[in-house]
Amino acid sequence: MNRTFALIGLLAASSLAAQQPPPPPAVAKFTVAGIPVILKPITANEVIAIPAVTPHFCVRELMATSPLPVFNIFEPLVQELAARKARRVAVFGTRFVMESALFGEVNEVEMVKPQPPEMDYIHDTYVELARTGAASQEQHRNLTALAHTLLNRDELDAIILAGTDLALLFNDTHTDFPCIDCAALHLKRS
Repeated sequence: MNRTFALIGLLAASSLAAQQPPPPPAVAKFTVAGIPVILKPITANEVIAIPAVTPHFCVRELMATSPLPVFNIFEPLVQELAARKARRVAVFGTRFVMESALFGEVNEVEMVKPQPPEMDYIHDTYVELARTGAASQEQHRNLTALAHTLLNRDELDAIILAGTDLALLFNDTHTDFPCIDCAALHLKRS
């Protein structure tokens, strides 16, 4: 039987507000060292799935050193962007994720960054969602309006929802703008 385990949020909580997380090789080394502690014993049928975007900043290093296969959250995203023929997108998530343009893991499209006050609002809203685990109609209304502004002003094809807590605000039944949910794609794959 396959057993999947998740190393959830290695640095998710601390990196939500952090401007400079530790270097990716250090985080990957720490994570790989923890695998035998978390999983006893390790079997050949196990995989690592990190169902959060921010901890993927060290995914290349983790994939290179892990004794187990690692599901990369960006692989299904790249496939979905290609299927939609998207050329220009913006990202909603933590400041770290938005400023890094998904850590350089998605190079097939042009990443358009929101303007600084817009990025502040997206980040602050995301941190509040993560902190409280609850969403408000005002947050939904404001981020939806911002998505429409970005889509029109910057001629975008979609907004990438690059934060698991954004599911508190957006899903298929009440999202009226073109978006791609990284976490939902990752869950379908893993």
